[in-house]
This record gives sequence, C-alpha cells and structure tokens, in this order.
Amino acid sequence: MLKFEKGLKFFKIFILNNYQTFLAILSGILLFLSFPKFGNKIFAWFSLTPLILSILFFPQINVKKVLFLSFVSGIIAYCGILYWIIPTFVVAGEHWIFGVLSVLVLSIYCSIFIVLFCLSIYFYKQVFSKYNILIIFSLSSFWVLLEYLRSILFSGFPWMLLGYSQYENLPIIQIAEYLGVYGISFIIIFVNIFFAVKIFDFIVNKKSISLLIKNVCIIVAIYLLFYFYGINRIKVIEKYIQGKSEDNFSIVLLQGNIDQYKKWDENYKHEIMQRYTSLVMKSYYQIINENKNNKVLFIWPESSVPGWLFEDKVLYDWILNLVK
Repeated sequence: MLKFEKGLKFFKIFILNNYQTFLAILSGILLFLSFPKFGNKIFAWFSLTPLILSILFFPQINVKKVLFLSFVSGIIAYCGILYWIIPTFVVAGEHWIFGVLSVLVLSIYCSIFIVLFCLSIYFYKQVFSKYNILIIFSLSSFWVLLEYLRSILFSGFPWMLLGYSQYENLPIIQIAEYLGVYGISFIIIFVNIFFAVKIFDFIVNKKSISLLIKNVCIIVAIYLLFYFYGINRIKVIEKYIQGKSEDNFSIVLLQGNIDQYKKWDENYKHEIMQRYTSLVMKSYYQIINENKNNKVLFIWPESSVPGWLFEDKVLYDWILNLVK
C-alpha cells in the first residue's frame, strides 16, 4: 500500500511538472488505441486533442519544444501500431532485431509528418490570436495533405491514415464513396482540432460553459448528419444484396489461396494470373447460366495482384481484359 501511494505521488508530481509531455504521451497512447487490435475507433476522434492542447496552452513554447512533444507522441503511437512487424520477421526466419529496427525506422518516418503538422499549429499560433473555423479548416486540410504525401513519397506508405481507424464504423465510412479515406481523415482531424480550440477558449480565454456546450452540439450535429447519411446508404446497398433493387447485380467472393511468399516471387506471377482468370471466368458463366444477369462484382483478397498494377503493363492489361 505504501509503495502504491509513493508511486501515485510520483505520478502526480510528474504530471504537474511535465504536463506538456504528459499530454503528448497521452495523445500517442490514444492514437495507438485508435487502431486494431487493441483499441477502439472512438479514440481517434480526440486522440490528437491533448497534443494540440500541449502547444496551445503555453505562450512561451518554442520550436524545439514542439519538435520534442510531437516526436514523442508520434513514436509512441506508431511503435504501438506497427508492433506486428516484429513477429512477421520472426515467422519469415529473420532475426527479431531486424523487426525492431524496421518498426523504429518506420515510426520515425511517420512521426515526421506529425511534427510538421504540430509546427503548422505553432506557426499559426504566432500569427493569429484566435482560431476561427477557417483556420481549423486550413489546419485540417494540411493534415490531409501530409497524409497524401506520405502515401506517395518514396513509393508511398499509406498505412495508419486516420480514416482507416473507422473501418468498423460503417455509417461514417460511407462518405468514402465520394471523399475517399482522406475525407474521413479530414473530418476526424477537424473534430480533434475543434475540441482542442474550444477547450483552450474555455480554460484560457474564459469563454462561457454555454458556448462550449453549443460548440460541442454543433460537432455532434455534423457527425450525426454524416452518420444518418451512412445509415441510409447502407439500406440502399442492402437492397442490392437482397435482390430488391431494379438495377440488381451479383457479388462474388473469390479466394485464390495463394501462398504469401509466392506473391513476392516473380516466378509465380503468371501462375497467379491464370488461377484468378480461371476463377473469374468459371464464376461469371455460372452466374450467366443460372440468373441471366451479366452484372457481376468480383471481390478478391488483399494483394491478389502479384505486383504494382500501375507500373506493370502486363498486369494492367490483364485486369482490363478480364473486366471486359
């Protein structure tokens, strides 16, 4: 009991003396918990709010401190999310240390983008005394730009985008039909920044509690707008699945059962192509004969195509000819 009390006392002292660092660490943990398999999608909606507050709350904060806080937050989050790379290396017969190094390198790389985002908040803070909707919008847009750049630079690393955290939130992700994953990321980071700004206004700028509640209600209303759109969209899709739509089509799930290591071996490329061609043609003609319906959506497993589609003309032409 005495040890517990001493530990609790130390924890309180640490938070009081280092609450900027504590907020950054908290954001890193929440961002990690926003993704599978340990977390929950709800954390994503406020995961970066503590980190943003750690920059907004302190008038004397400098660039060096911003770099430290954002880097700490990013390293904690991404090391937690990418933990699975280590056992993957072990299963492949490599030493676990290479897995650890890979996790560290990737985490450092991804953290750079969080650092850039936090620097943008810091520079906005130096220029503007208040954060209006336009500033929140521009900061959210910058986050999405950073996600897009991370997805294409150096061959691209589009993992762990904020929007992916909502993969189980079916009503919300229906807007990806029009906005893509970046649109979902935009909404999530917008909510994070909005929460941070309004908490800052309430605590530092002494705004009324009624105004804070009003702003929270606005965010909830916007969320519900997207949510109920998604509910309606899911009902439309269910009509297709149940065959109740006038414009009906068939959905076919195809599993080629290709060993993962064959997908990485160029020698098996044509074997994989032939297997999926055979599966598609067999399924298609079976549906034509049974249902007289020539509209078919084929769903393949992840990484079914043995290569980068837009850089390999053989693969690209194969897919084009297959869908014709």
